[in-house]
Amino acid sequence: MPPEKVGWACFSQDKKIEKYEASTKQTLSHPKRKCTFSLAKAVTYVFTSNNIRRCAFTLAEVLITLGIIGIVAAMTLPTIISKTQKKDRAVKLKKVYSVLSQAIQQTLVEDGTTENWKLVDYDFQATESTVKKIIPYLKVAQNCKNQRGCWAFPYYYQNGNSTNINTPNQYSYYITLADGTNIFFDIVGTTNAQLFIYTDINGNKKPNTFGDDIFAFKIKNNKIEPYSTNLDACDPSKNNSNGMSCVYRIMQDNWEIKY
Repeated sequence: MPPEKVGWACFSQDKKIEKYEASTKQTLSHPKRKCTFSLAKAVTYVFTSNNIRRCAFTLAEVLITLGIIGIVAAMTLPTIISKTQKKDRAVKLKKVYSVLSQAIQQTLVEDGTTENWKLVDYDFQATESTVKKIIPYLKVAQNCKNQRGCWAFPYYYQNGNSTNINTPNQYSYYITLADGTNIFFDIVGTTNAQLFIYTDINGNKKPNTFGDDIFAFKIKNNKIEPYSTNLDACDPSKNNSNGMSCVYRIMQDNWEIKY
């Protein structure tokens, strides 16, 4: 068995190979070993070696490689996560828009145009009467009317300023859909009053901010439209941006959040 033991050692150090060959007057034949390691996806480096130790990485090399991978991951993961979250929000917003559009259209068929809805500002009974026309066409999980439970307070504008609204508006109407979306309806205007619809696509979860998870609509010309078409009101780089027009901007960008 000595030859086998020396044979294993021979693969580790070339000098032992020479020593063994000299003492036994035999020439050892060691087939070259093929070694591989991956440089990148689908790219593999292949080399051959007489020395088995040459087929492995040192601990320092492994640690350096892991460190580089960690740095690259730390640099790229936030961007990837942000893009994924924006895509998810855009999908949810488009779904809410579609659900509300269908509900409004069905309401128009059943109750006539919005001119017949008797929209009155600062009148909860008028708001309730209007919303009751719409909610039969929505999958409502919770009906809070003008009480807490279906909207998160406080909530914020896109520029980070608070709306300074910490309690439900006594004239507004709040509901939560089966998919967790919070919605509140608000009638505004003493003459030619309009129905505004605000949606929080992730319910009571933060950040509760316009342009992020809160989006605004209005009923105009017998259909649901973005609250505003002023793109300056959905520009995070501007201090006065309140996020009220972000629905319009997202629709213009083919239902993508690019800001």
